[in-house]
Amino acid sequence: MLTLQSGQTHPGPAIYCTFHMGGWAVQPVLLLHRNIPLTIVAGPHVSEGQGTQWVQMNSVCLAQERWQADLAVINTDGQSALIQMMRQLRQGRSLYICLDGHRSVRGESAHLAHDRHGLTVRLNGRDLRVRPGAAYLAHQLGVPLVPMMSWRDTDGRANVEIGEAIHPEGDREAFAQQALQQLWSRFESLARVHGAQWEMGWHSYRSRPVAQPAGDFELQRHYRFNAERYHLYQPAQGLLLDAKTDELKRVPASYATWLGQLRQRTAAIPGQWLAEQIKDAHSLQQIVASELLVAQ
Repeated sequence: MLTLQSGQTHPGPAIYCTFHMGGWAVQPVLLLHRNIPLTIVAGPHVSEGQGTQWVQMNSVCLAQERWQADLAVINTDGQSALIQMMRQLRQGRSLYICLDGHRSVRGESAHLAHDRHGLTVRLNGRDLRVRPGAAYLAHQLGVPLVPMMSWRDTDGRANVEIGEAIHPEGDREAFAQQALQQLWSRFESLARVHGAQWEMGWHSYRSRPVAQPAGDFELQRHYRFNAERYHLYQPAQGLLLDAKTDELKRVPASYATWLGQLRQRTAAIPGQWLAEQIKDAHSLQQIVASELLVAQ
């Protein structure tokens, strides 16, 4: 169930800006119900997977006359992605973009610490490099950025808040800086309350302690899963988000059983038990060196 708690959609083409939190994946339905022709802009994992499901769902709803607006998906990895986005907006369509970006199995991140093309915003007391493409596009074509945030209640119901449209004006860089900070600040206020629902990992954007060098694996010690550094972003696919490097790493299928057990336990697990699960000494040492497990 999807409930619009506050705000209203923009009457013309706009760039709806959201984050991977709450009901972000079902928010497009709200826009389509209001007959807004919509194009979702997403990375390959979403555009080629869930994006296909979105398009199929929209075809069914059009046939059932549940709404008249159509839906399309643009893969941001495509060479013509920017041209496609400009074309869609000029044709009177709106875009739907997650500002917190996407991560790929290759370890690429939408938030790179040294991204020379990024702008700096403040999030949770620290500087965060974000990509300004949505703001630049809005400024170039004269369309507004519209904040669209979501969170879920304990019963699973998704709530949506649509903020006031941020219209482009003045210098491009100044507009992008101000608009992006406004969007991220509003998101932060919601993430402080509903941060556990943020799929990108709220803790990965917090100030991080200075890392201590990992020691050798020792049978007589006890270990726990390093939840401060690693977050299972897509557990079903065996993908592990490293908050230290902002990389998405693939976990070997053979790790699934013991890693799942380790994450569910609050007490540390003896090294002897781990040695029985992971019989290869070299693999054990690599796991400890990567700080996936930390000694107690």
